[in-house]
Amino acid sequence: MRMLLGTLILAATYCLTLASADPWDIGAGLLLGFLVLYAFRGFIFAEPAIAPGEVIRRIVHLPRLILATFVEIVRGTIIVARAVLTPGAPEKQGFVSIPVGRRTEDGVIFSGLLLTLSPGSVYIGIDRQADSWVIHSMDTSDEAAVVAEAQHFYEEYQRPVLP
Repeated sequence: MRMLLGTLILAATYCLTLASADPWDIGAGLLLGFLVLYAFRGFIFAEPAIAPGEVIRRIVHLPRLILATFVEIVRGTIIVARAVLTPGAPEKQGFVSIPVGRRTEDGVIFSGLLLTLSPGSVYIGIDRQADSWVIHSMDTSDEAAVVAEAQHFYEEYQRPVLP
């Protein structure tokens, strides 16, 4: 089922890219989509497969995550613009370790990606020895607040979509 749905999505993307509904283009898109998914199936599809009910639940929560990410991007942009345009820039910047907690390794990477989308912080990597992930933040005057904010965003918006 995953292979069929993925092939159809890739074929539709191919046809939209070409702006064509010609039967030959649709056939080529189906063939290319199947070949790509077959060649990279171990990388693309998680094992074991996610239950269909879980996929639907994640899709239902996705708009909240997208909206929350957009709000964070706007908020981060305003904070960075304020810091750049006014003389009172944050005095303390640096690295912050955030506990992994209930996140999966993919969840940590996704958290880092979402955090990096918002200006003012950058995902550095996973510190397996400390069971944490590290970011560089523009303002680390209150590290506990940075950690609490990242944990709140994860629990409230990301966890229902990608733990």
